[in-house]
Amino acid sequence: MSEVFPLEEIMKVSGQNLTTDSVWAHSLKTYKLLEEIWCKPAGNIVPGGDHAGEIHELLLKHLDQGLTSERKRSQLIKLAALFHDPGNIEVYINEFARRLKMSKMEEAYLKNLAVKHMYPVSLFHQESLGPADIHRLFISLGPDAADVLLLSLANVLASGSAAKSAFDLAGYRTFIGDLLYKYYFQAETYINPPALVKGEDLMKELGLPPSRQLGDLLGKITEAQVCGEVTSRQEAIAFASRLLKENEYVE
Repeated sequence: MSEVFPLEEIMKVSGQNLTTDSVWAHSLKTYKLLEEIWCKPAGNIVPGGDHAGEIHELLLKHLDQGLTSERKRSQLIKLAALFHDPGNIEVYINEFARRLKMSKMEEAYLKNLAVKHMYPVSLFHQESLGPADIHRLFISLGPDAADVLLLSLANVLASGSAAKSAFDLAGYRTFIGDLLYKYYFQAETYINPPALVKGEDLMKELGLPPSRQLGDLLGKITEAQVCGEVTSRQEAIAFASRLLKENEYVE
């Protein structure tokens, strides 16, 4: 590995917060566990869940997709497992992508997974987790949501040997399984509910010009819709009007 990219030597001497392993040892363990999760989803993702088999098939189909004409997601997520923890991750990935002549899309994918794989962990630790939090997670992760959730689970399990008393590993597996279920089977509830209004509607009803403000308002309306606070076109327009009056959006 160091012949291709000398990151291994750098990582061997680095510390890692959750375990006593070097970053490189932790990354190799994450890689191994990622493949195990992949092969045994019923036991690792949704323990006892009725939809474990369906989620497994959907994940395999998703990872088999070509992110570009040259590489599939299944190949790139393994690279992300190897390079998800060094300190200045963007610098490492920039150099790695340059040396392997990766596309900008592939580079962006690796960065997205490396930067956001701890996002689900932060939600897991929240005292109260509502629909809006889940919506923001999925919107932030975009089309890489399933990939980030898988990497996050592998990373946590790889850190688990030294953190069993401090972290509920079984609970986190169930948590990731529940998020995958929501992502695949409840997208209209948590990600993209049926649109109540369009930008043109807000422009007409509220006298707004074309701007980024419209996109922000539509995003807030969708978030309120996910939480059950807005259920009709009229309520959506009134909600947007209220946000404007509260000076929440000032250009």
